[in-house]
Amino acid sequence: MMRLRAFLAARAEALEVLLGLALMTVGVGMVHVGAALIVAGAGLLVLAAWPTWLARRRR
Repeated sequence: MMRLRAFLAARAEALEVLLGLALMTVGVGMVHVGAALIVAGAGLLVLAAWPTWLARRRR
């Protein structure tokens, strides 16, 4: 009975570690997606402001 409990405890711990790794992977992916959205938004702002900036510079 003790061997079974030890086996189940070890298995539960391994599953807990795997779940933690999976959640970290998802979290890192979400951070990268957020960073990509920020960079894309900044790029769109630059593209939208570019004609105005050029017009001011030509004067």
